[in-house]
Amino acid sequence: MNDKIENNDTDPQEDESVSETPRTTKRSRRIRNKSYKTLATFIAWSAFVSIWLFFFAIDFTIIENASMVIASLIWFGGMNGVIWTPDRVIPSKSAGRTRATIFISVTWLALLILWFPFFADPFTGYQNTALLIASFVIFIGLVGGMWLRAVPGPIGDERNMIIATFSVFLLWQIFLVIWLWWYAPIYQFEQNVAIGILSSVIAIALIFGSAARISKRLDEDFQGIAEVGLFLTWLLLLVGWFWFFAGDFNTYQNFAIVFISMILFAGIAFIRGRKKWTTMSELEELDFKD
Repeated sequence: MNDKIENNDTDPQEDESVSETPRTTKRSRRIRNKSYKTLATFIAWSAFVSIWLFFFAIDFTIIENASMVIASLIWFGGMNGVIWTPDRVIPSKSAGRTRATIFISVTWLALLILWFPFFADPFTGYQNTALLIASFVIFIGLVGGMWLRAVPGPIGDERNMIIATFSVFLLWQIFLVIWLWWYAPIYQFEQNVAIGILSSVIAIALIFGSAARISKRLDEDFQGIAEVGLFLTWLLLLVGWFWFFAGDFNTYQNFAIVFISMILFAGIAFIRGRKKWTTMSELEELDFKD
């Protein structure tokens, strides 16, 4: 009887190690496979760079060759991020979206690096800027569209606010692309700067106006209206300067005007904000943390 009891006594740690062995083996196998894939990507990148330098580099400039090497390094390096992305990502079931985000990001960045030395020459500076903005909008649309489905979204007025903000941003970028591609060459550079600032003023005003209206509907106190108004006033003054006067001054002088006006409006904002604290004792009552 005692022998049976002794035989039934097993070490709990031994049972735990036995139960964890398959899990540990599976994890080790997964890490080993990822290591092999990482090694394969390094070999593929090394082979690509070697073939490019040996057979094709002589026909291109040093800047073009450097951009090709850097772009390939970014892309193959990004593939390692895809490989090593954990299978469990928060929010749940988002490992695929994470890998897709990394892939889209490194591909966009690599193409951006290759665009200017290889493909930008047939286009003007304005058109290249338009293409850059358009590619950024496509990038944001692809990545944002994937993650909007993964993250639980707000409802009601908050959802409408997000939709309104994204719509205004999208329309603003589309306007910039159209303006830079077709109309910018007609005007001076300074006037195009004025158009860019004016379009941003309209976009900011629409976004904050929508936010203020939704806050009023929710009976919430919307803060920062005066500060935003002061900021937009400064931008509108810059619009007038760049459209009517900046062409008669050089670049450094225009930077000086922007800097001086920024300091002036920052001082006005500081004086206005200082009125909220009538005495220094009110500042001392604030809980500042080191």
